[in-house]
Amino acid sequence: MKPAKKPAFKSAVGIVLLAAIVFLGIWIGENSNILGEEGTEDRVSGDLNWGYSGEGAPENWSTLSDEYSKCSEGREQSPIDIDTNAVDSDGDAPGLLFSYKDEDIHSTNTGLFVKVKYEEKSSYIQIDEREFNLIEIHPHTPSEHTLDGDSFPMEMHIVHRAQSGQLAVVGILFRLGDAHPAVQHFIDAVPIHPGDDYFPSEHFNAADLLPSGNFHYGYYGSLTTPPCTEGVQWLVMSEIQEVSQEQVDQLSSLSGSIENNRPVQPLGDRVVTFSL
Repeated sequence: MKPAKKPAFKSAVGIVLLAAIVFLGIWIGENSNILGEEGTEDRVSGDLNWGYSGEGAPENWSTLSDEYSKCSEGREQSPIDIDTNAVDSDGDAPGLLFSYKDEDIHSTNTGLFVKVKYEEKSSYIQIDEREFNLIEIHPHTPSEHTLDGDSFPMEMHIVHRAQSGQLAVVGILFRLGDAHPAVQHFIDAVPIHPGDDYFPSEHFNAADLLPSGNFHYGYYGSLTTPPCTEGVQWLVMSEIQEVSQEQVDQLSSLSGSIENNRPVQPLGDRVVTFSL
């Protein structure tokens, strides 16, 4: 007796599943720069092979994995020192519009960073008519960018992503002074212990962190953490905000009481613009 033939639709389903798996593998490979930032920084620090001191310090990042080669070989790395006397203010700076709303948030503590993450994707910025959805906010203590060689106690990064996958990061620098209400709201919204996730009942509006004006320095750079992927559009606000020493200490404590800032990188032949 001849064996019964398998239904044709099972073969068709198998082919479709195989094609889907292959496509997913190709997509992940081509977009690893997108997944790397979100997937790597969200892992608890004990699971990472990089950090800010010892063998995992920034100067060693490129030796820790082939995926981190850009950290030493890249020519458009971030952060940078912004020489305010050498910026281009002739009108080439990108136009910047903010459209932030009250949104539900999901906060995490990785041991290296505390983050507020946005799920709804209804807040965005517009850069020369291109929209970038708000995806997360996290601080660095001390600042990563410097102005005329001067560092600041804190820098807040507001991270956005376009449909194409390109990232745009707004950097806000803070000097010591009065306590900042929105910074305190951020502190109250994030978990105390590494590895914890938190879903606060209150909304967080990123607009509360912004200075009064839209003046900013613009340049193309990279992620400031491994894999140091380039092509990131940076917009560093020129107006310095105030934060209290107590708030800086709280944020540092939440991030493992370390200095989680990458040193400034060579500007090379890049041009930093300034919006007027």
